[in-house]
Amino acid sequence: MPKKKKAPIWILILILFLIFGGIFAIVIGLNNIKNYTNPYLFVIIFGGCGFVSGFWISKKLKQKIAITQNMKNEYYKAIFSFSVGFFGLFILSGSYLNESLSDIEKCGVFEVINKYKREKVFRFPEKISLEVKIDNNNHRMICSKKFWNNTLVGDRIYLCLYKSNIGFDFATLPDDIKNK
Repeated sequence: MPKKKKAPIWILILILFLIFGGIFAIVIGLNNIKNYTNPYLFVIIFGGCGFVSGFWISKKLKQKIAITQNMKNEYYKAIFSFSVGFFGLFILSGSYLNESLSDIEKCGVFEVINKYKREKVFRFPEKISLEVKIDNNNHRMICSKKFWNNTLVGDRIYLCLYKSNIGFDFATLPDDIKNK
């Protein structure tokens, strides 16, 4: 009876690193883009490029990674881990790239016109935001709970607007310590 080939340990470590590293990068990257003007478009573009890159790289590496017949049959797991890892990596690196290529458009004091709080329910975290009037337009700013509790409707808060060279403008609340 022929001896079964086992997968090298480095392959298993690589796959686990890509899955957990990708999830970790997704969490940090999504936290970085919470006050972007178009966060969904940002995720679609950068995350989509990362997912496609992970898929393409995993297909190119199949001969080196899938050394046993069982691994070849279940290679979709490796494709998934590469895709998740690169999805997260692209979102995280894209957010840092966007911030580094952005210039302060203006900083100033703006009026809070409304406060929103969605309570924490099963599978949905608590979401706290302030609606701010900027140049006759209303903008929602996600903030920390402490900042939200200390701010009233009608208060004026200090925030900075950034103009991005790649098109993903965003705003920051410098006085909100948790969001730094």
